Amino acid sequence: MHMYGGLTFEEVFGIRSGGMFLRNLLYAIPRSLKNQAFQVDISSLGFLRPDLSIPAYLGIYPRDRLAPIYHLFDRTGGGKRYSHRITRRYCRDYRGQRLTYDEHNGVDFVCPPGTPICAAAAGHVVYIRRRFLRGGTTLIIDHGYGLVTHYTHIARPLKKIGDFVRTGEEIAISGAQGMDMTLFFPWIPPHLHFTVFFQGRPVDPFLAPQEEDRPGTWARRNDPRPQQVVPKEPEPPFSEVNEEVIAILWDKVSDGEIRREMEQVRGNNHALAALLEDSLLHDELLWPEEVRSLSLRMADSASLRKAQEIKLYLPLSASLYDGAKIADEFEIFSR
Repeated sequence: MHMYGGLTFEEVFGIRSGGMFLRNLLYAIPRSLKNQAFQVDISSLGFLRPDLSIPAYLGIYPRDRLAPIYHLFDRTGGGKRYSHRITRRYCRDYRGQRLTYDEHNGVDFVCPPGTPICAAAAGHVVYIRRRFLRGGTTLIIDHGYGLVTHYTHIARPLKKIGDFVRTGEEIAISGAQGMDMTLFFPWIPPHLHFTVFFQGRPVDPFLAPQEEDRPGTWARRNDPRPQQVVPKEPEPPFSEVNEEVIAILWDKVSDGEIRREMEQVRGNNHALAALLEDSLLHDELLWPEEVRSLSLRMADSASLRKAQEIKLYLPLSASLYDGAKIADEFEIFSR
């Protein structure tokens, strides 16, 4: 069955079979009951946003051409650990408000399935990861100097590992993949979960009041705008990788699925670094505690300065969006 401009049901939702969905559900339920992961409570009702989800699932784009921001980065726990909580107990966004949730490490831009997703800056596609419990398909771009961006819940990658992409170039088609959006369809809006990593840890692309500029922020402070492709944009270098840490992690991996992922890109240290820094955070419980804090990136003052020169743009198509707006209030906004 085709939908949203030729996407299949499997591409949009990431469900390959009923058995696959059941296996993931049976993995999640015991961990939720033990308070290890996948936790919900009364505060989780705030995730249900039919004002955003129904128009998006109907393929309706905002008349004001501003992508609603469904969740911001959690400044309390985001980037420090990850247990797939969908609660709002301790979280605060960069403004000190609660348009986020506990341990949320990215920014969620609401967009209909089938929306073109674009590179936030020039770089190289270094890995494409498929984990249904972690939002389905994620495409990862290395922008050099330790700055990496992730694009999650996508339906279809348009690039392959190793491709050079320019700022604003289409890299994927959006979807609604992942356990949470499947279980709560259609009340959780389809969105792009956009994550910025610097030196191996997620960082907030927004700046708090009086916060100084740093690597991994928007080109226009707190005002993400799309960028038209610049045909002759320079090709950045790959980030330097700590090969000793990769060797340590080869010896420490015990999960069969993660080992299979590593084997598929054996010899490609840029792909391995992207895979492993994502796994050390999002698959934290599958790694020994002594390796969870290891860094796969080589950090020095020169790379810090270079990384700060890289500015990010809205990862949505300029043909459909002029910017983004924070969707604090429950509303049926103008379309």
